[in-house]
Amino acid sequence: MTLAKVSVRDIFPFLGVHAIILINFSFSRKAKAEKSARMLAIVVTKLLRESRTLFEHPY
Repeated sequence: MTLAKVSVRDIFPFLGVHAIILINFSFSRKAKAEKSARMLAIVVTKLLRESRTLFEHPY
């Protein structure tokens, strides 16, 4: 029983560190996904503007 308590106490800090790393990793992935979505929205907006310009003023 004492061995189990010592093992849990020894392992718990490492579990906390791993949990923090996983949380940071998930936020990092979310931030990258949001940035990619913003970039895609900018590109689509530019393409729509150009296509509207071409439609209004064909060559």
